[in-house]
Amino acid sequence: QSAGLIKPDNGKLSKPKWPTSFKGKLASQVSIDSLPASGDYSRNGSLTITGGSLGKGQHVRLFVQGNVTISGNISVNEADPIHNSLSDIPSLTVVATGDIQVEHGVSVIAGTYVAGGKFESCKGAQNKTADLGMLPPPNSKCQHKLKVNGTIVSEKSPIFRRTFGA
Repeated sequence: QSAGLIKPDNGKLSKPKWPTSFKGKLASQVSIDSLPASGDYSRNGSLTITGGSLGKGQHVRLFVQGNVTISGNISVNEADPIHNSLSDIPSLTVVATGDIQVEHGVSVIAGTYVAGGKFESCKGAQNKTADLGMLPPPNSKCQHKLKVNGTIVSEKSPIFRRTFGA
């Protein structure tokens, strides 16, 4: 008899369950700072997250029918690092049906990122080019470290092109 456990998916990313209602619809560009409160937000089409910081107790989930580009740092505001309960710890979840791509100038992202396509750590970088080398910027886009404080999940193999100057 089945114990009601999740069945293996043979290496495929399970299709996430989307909420039936949302707190709001997102414009094509959004800062995490501009989201007024915790909740689920949606976007039909591509989304650019310009960065921002999550506050204590803020829990945000972004559901995007399309690709997501992250163009600025996403962090957790640690002005008051003492958490009295688990619900005080902020969380960000970004679910995209397409790709999630991080611009080369971004150095830190916090949260959980789920891509129906691929996750790319250095948007637009080409293999076997100066993008990945140790030349001074702008010749080597991907030589700076990307710190991920969270989780990355993608249907296709993630593309980690950050060389950290190596």
